[in-house]
Amino acid sequence: MKLKAEQLDRFLQEYANGKLSVLETIAKFLEIPAHASQEMAIVYRIKRAGFPTEATLESYDWSRNRLTIAKEPFLELATGEFIRRKENVAFVGESGLGKTHLMQGLARKCCSLGYRVRYETSASLIEALNQARAIKTLAAKVRHFCSWDLLVIDEFGFDIAPTPAEAAVAADAQEYEWIELLNVGAVPLDLTPIRLTKGVDFDFAGSAVTSLPAGGRVVVVKNPAAFTARYG
Repeated sequence: MKLKAEQLDRFLQEYANGKLSVLETIAKFLEIPAHASQEMAIVYRIKRAGFPTEATLESYDWSRNRLTIAKEPFLELATGEFIRRKENVAFVGESGLGKTHLMQGLARKCCSLGYRVRYETSASLIEALNQARAIKTLAAKVRHFCSWDLLVIDEFGFDIAPTPAEAAVAADAQEYEWIELLNVGAVPLDLTPIRLTKGVDFDFAGSAVTSLPAGGRVVVVKNPAAFTARYG
């Protein structure tokens, strides 16, 4: 058993008064390395999680968004019960509300509860998966990300900056935008009268795809070369 001198001194000062029995004193003494081991495990899990900042729930300014962000639901999430129930949680809101701070603070609490946590941005996640696909280890990488008790994906919906290889095709992140349509019906869907005009301008009439079978999907991309470079 390893014990620092200051820990022993502190223990002797606290329990040398004889108020506890011998067995109680020994039990208290054995708690010291147990607590130290637990603290080291928490530090290790937090380091492994890869948080970019030291944000905690305690350091979040709850007063700045009192009308839109209530403290109580986050304290309930901090119990980790949603992980035990295998539930997903999404933080949705405008930029500047502190979503990144809150999700890191929540994830740190889960680390202290013994859960294995990993923090990624959507960009870093996609980059890791693309790299794995390039060396034919995609399935293993997916299993790796699925192995965490809690996988935090931040900056979801942000424009993802092109990798150096992608930038050689298209340097503008918006060139990689795309939209997927799914026919959820039981019969084929005629696409010829359909035109996308909100955010994406595309007319299916005269295009390579004019009908969509039941359960079929079609992807409309802004830049086919950029899409191929990123998604294959």
